[in-house]
Amino acid sequence: MIGILAGLAYGQDLSIETINIVPPGNTCKYEWQATIKNNDPSAVTGIIAVQGRQGQGGNWHPAAGASVTNLNPGQIKTATAKWTRKPGVTEFKIEIYYAGGIVTEEIMPLPVEPPTDVQIISADFRDNGYTINIRNNAPHPASEIIKQASMASPQNPNTWVPIGGDTIPCIPAGTIEQKNYVRSPGWKDGYTKFKVALYRAGANVGERIFDYTPSPSARETEIVPLKPKPPQPFLRRIWPRKR
Repeated sequence: MIGILAGLAYGQDLSIETINIVPPGNTCKYEWQATIKNNDPSAVTGIIAVQGRQGQGGNWHPAAGASVTNLNPGQIKTATAKWTRKPGVTEFKIEIYYAGGIVTEEIMPLPVEPPTDVQIISADFRDNGYTINIRNNAPHPASEIIKQASMASPQNPNTWVPIGGDTIPCIPAGTIEQKNYVRSPGWKDGYTKFKVALYRAGANVGERIFDYTPSPSARETEIVPLKPKPPQPFLRRIWPRKR
């Protein structure tokens, strides 16, 4: 078994036998699978809550929850849930709750994330807003991409005025994500340069600057290219039972 805490304080002896982390498909959703065993000579009745958490350096965030019910002596059941991995997290934890308290928990390392490879390919401007197109060049999805847009005037070409940002939850592998943003009339007045920057886990993963004229089309004036690391293999990990 992997781990037992003070389960006997609740009159139950539950253990986490295995934890399996399934890599994401093309929707940015990981899946965890945890097998729970009743080591007690009596049955455990009712709901046994299973909570996943992801973290780094002791800071934990929810990673979906599930449950199993009614474990007979020696019986094993599997709980499973899908979750979105936050940038920068390196550990995963399963917690078991029963009768209002935590019974057992176990922490395991997460596989290293593949590098992010996203690219801003175009921007179009309208009187009532703008559209940007972002391509994911990688063979895996990109999650939690933060977009920040800003503008500069001819009088102050090096002073960028923020005009808004948001988080793009998931860009599937090899696809283009089109994002439309609505602005108030006259939003472009006095500005001639437009910049879009993309961030993930605090790092700039893509940036592009555009000139524009009163026409709705835009032309590229500067590209800050991405320099992704070579792709790394992403292997399915199973945390084995300790004997």
